[in-house]
Amino acid sequence: MCYKINMKTNRIFITFIIVLFILCGIIHAQENLIKNPSFELLDSEGNPKNWATHSWIKDDSVTRFEVDTKVAYTGSKSVAVNNMKKNHGYYIQNVTVKANSFYRVTGWVRTENVGENLEGAGISVIDYFEVGGDFRGTTPWQFAELYISTGPDTSHIEIMLQVGNYGAENTGKAWFDDISMIKVNSLPAGAKVTVMEKNEDSLQSGAEKGKKKTIIKDKKINGTLALLIIIIIIVIVVGIAVVILIILTRKKPGTTGEQEDTNGPGEDTSDPGTNTT
Repeated sequence: MCYKINMKTNRIFITFIIVLFILCGIIHAQENLIKNPSFELLDSEGNPKNWATHSWIKDDSVTRFEVDTKVAYTGSKSVAVNNMKKNHGYYIQNVTVKANSFYRVTGWVRTENVGENLEGAGISVIDYFEVGGDFRGTTPWQFAELYISTGPDTSHIEIMLQVGNYGAENTGKAWFDDISMIKVNSLPAGAKVTVMEKNEDSLQSGAEKGKKKTIIKDKKINGTLALLIIIIIIVIVVGIAVVILIILTRKKPGTTGEQEDTNGPGEDTSDPGTNTT
């Protein structure tokens, strides 16, 4: 009987550990805020859902936007911006964000004959000059990364997948795939950061923007709150598991002991009326 109980307890304990790992994975899972990040979903006209296109010079003979089903980093599709003449062309998506927060934007970029002397292909934020990537010439798939620090009034961000930049129109073709935007607790040292500002003159020249130095303080409140939530959930799960184990391993009284004697101690069971002589 004890062996069966121990086996059952072991199975429950192993199941509990597995569930705990899954729970921790869910808690730590980072939500990608980009919709249709690999451009696999198309609308009725064959354009990638949740994405729009824009260019400084609006002319199909200058810039073309394509969904490529032969070139992809992940999945079966990617998008391409092809500036046949100097232009600033890009795919764009509007993303809902929180004020006073940090975000990490990443993606994969492949280029073909992008001009070497001007800003190339990469990931950026509309109205700002920092570029994650800035790949030029002809390159295989390369990893692009950009961090964003939102301001007190920021509620939305428009992410651009671009060839060229403001005041730096360029030529060439670039493919984009596997785009990700996640919320992070802090900024790594030396990261390229777009600092969201509420200034009408935020569109500075590239030189002025590059010279500007911004001191950013790490935000620890979000990290502390997330850790507290994780601890509370783990404590609750462990408590429930302990209660279940106690219930399952508790022995029922009288199931394993010897049968009780119905006669009292030392009681004579012989018939007192019987003559033994």
